[in-house]
Amino acid sequence: MMYAVLFWTGVGVLGFAFALAVQMRMAAAMALRLALADTFGDGHEAADDAAVKAAASGIVDTERAAHISATYPKAVGHISLARTVTRVAPILLLGLVVIRRLTTGGI
Repeated sequence: MMYAVLFWTGVGVLGFAFALAVQMRMAAAMALRLALADTFGDGHEAADDAAVKAAASGIVDTERAAHISATYPKAVGHISLARTVTRVAPILLLGLVVIRRLTTGGI
């Protein structure tokens, strides 16, 4: 019984972390794209998307990415953290399921 409680608590925490990270990625990226559209105002949505992706990756190769990185470093950091969590949380969840299967024989 104790293992079941720990398992489902872990599943809940990892699921919530994944959902929150996906939401954070979308909200922060949207806010940064709107800030770029407000600053540059030239209607290049594809360039804005590329600048946000580049800034979150740490690649500052365009004027837009440099502007985002310099003006909104916390939002770029949030996107980077959210990208890490969306990569790691499913792997941890899979590991949790495997450990549960191997130790107790069921889900």
